[in-house]
Amino acid sequence: MLKPIQRLVKYTSSSKGAKVTLISWIAIVVMISAFAPSAKDYEGTSNEGSIKENTPSQIAEKLYQQEFPTDEGLTALLVFQRENEITNQDREKIEIFSKWLTSDDKPERVANALPLHQFPAEVQDQMFSEDESTLLFHLALEQDLDSNQTHETLEQLKKQMNNIGLDGMELEITGPAGISADTISLFKNADVVLILSTVALIFIILILIYRSPLLAITPLIIAALVYGVVDRILGLVGKYEVFVVESQAV
Repeated sequence: MLKPIQRLVKYTSSSKGAKVTLISWIAIVVMISAFAPSAKDYEGTSNEGSIKENTPSQIAEKLYQQEFPTDEGLTALLVFQRENEITNQDREKIEIFSKWLTSDDKPERVANALPLHQFPAEVQDQMFSEDESTLLFHLALEQDLDSNQTHETLEQLKKQMNNIGLDGMELEITGPAGISADTISLFKNADVVLILSTVALIFIILILIYRSPLLAITPLIIAALVYGVVDRILGLVGKYEVFVVESQAV
């Protein structure tokens, strides 16, 4: 049983076998990269199946969803702020934004929004801070959005308000939806920084151990080849929905 493995190890350890193995891995990476998608193209957030479905909280949640169905998900709190006082021109722009949020042109993942533009002025005044420098109102996103979708939707809101024109007024989005989107922004480039710093640290350690740049870089090349293959395999898994490719794991 071990003889085929021994012959394979002996062949790949030879000078010719090592070259053939390296060329084969490079060819595999090139081919699979050309035809298979990246794992990032199909990454998402898995809905963890509860292992305690009979707990009171889970029973109450199911009953609540059954008796009071809704398409609303995370809430986003929109905070408009100006250093001194929000002007009448600012109010007009916020009302234009509010009309857009309740129209058919709003982002498709927005379930509903507070119709601020329909409120009389005295009701709107109650939504301002005491110094009238800050206005807050909310909207609800659709259910079961992952963090990436939430982030994209909130970016659409900010882009629309920028198109209307802030002119010194600031718009920030907080609440559960804002926190979810900020998490994505915070870790958006963390994987690249982490990989590069890890590679640099490992390279330095291998240089100190082997005292040879060639021996130090060889394990890194092998790791890069394996990473390229695994990334594309996970892309195929996500494309054909074999299982969820978790964005945090990627």
